[in-house]
Amino acid sequence: MATETEKERVFYTSDVAKLFGKKTVWVYYAERAGHFKRADGSLIVPRRTIPPHTTSGYREYTSADVKEMLDAVWRRGNITKEVYLTGLTKLAEMESGLFEPEDETEDEPEEQEVS
Repeated sequence: MATETEKERVFYTSDVAKLFGKKTVWVYYAERAGHFKRADGSLIVPRRTIPPHTTSGYREYTSADVKEMLDAVWRRGNITKEVYLTGLTKLAEMESGLFEPEDETEDEPEEQEVS
């Protein structure tokens, strides 16, 4: 769920995945593989929060981070123009409070054997 912290919109990994129409593991993979880079080549690194009584934290992305992530995978050719433009539109809607991501994400089509 996207939240607002100190007047800054914050998105969690699941929100980012839904913007891309992917599953959360795709975001983790793309992050580890270094796919989220700014135009200057620097990595987009999310802020981490550590809730009380836990050993790991949550990734938090700002609106600027998410926009740069969309730009990064568009430059790499990992998403289509349609997905890129849809993501930008959804991001703008989420920032204005008009849209909250749905619970469903697109699954990658499974490869079927041709007989």
